[in-house]
Amino acid sequence: MNPIRIEDHQKVVFLTGAGISVASGLRPYRGPGGIWNEQELASRATAAALHRDPVASWQTFAPLRRQAAAAKPNAGHRAIADFQARGGENCWVCVLTQNVDGLHQAAGTRGVLEMHGSIHRTRCLDPTCSQKPFEDDYCDLDRPPDCPTCGGLCRFDVVLFDEYLP
Repeated sequence: MNPIRIEDHQKVVFLTGAGISVASGLRPYRGPGGIWNEQELASRATAAALHRDPVASWQTFAPLRRQAAAAKPNAGHRAIADFQARGGENCWVCVLTQNVDGLHQAAGTRGVLEMHGSIHRTRCLDPTCSQKPFEDDYCDLDRPPDCPTCGGLCRFDVVLFDEYLP
């Protein structure tokens, strides 16, 4: 197999999903060992479940945040970051990921487009609130934090089932 020579390209797009993070010790979402195979988890990962019981939703995603925070980028993440770095100004490299784990960024990739958000960010549950999503380390809270702007409850900044992509 011939390696991809960055100098032969002006634009490169990487599209990644949960599979790239399995080597970092994170479970995939579907397939063998998949998170959504667990019916209770899958049923709590919906917009309706979030609005019905925000505390249960928070408690569902908190362990995923702890796991993602403890994970380290693997060779796949590092290879993409290295490819981007070697391209410099001569090659535009885009990483479009379905992952919410932040491992591409931890590997050094710049400008990652997160289709499903980030488990490391929190946002207000109220869509009319002016509070922007914010990075935090609320890994050990047993309930959602209060919004610093409106005082309502917050949620993880991830796209749930039955929600539109931003």
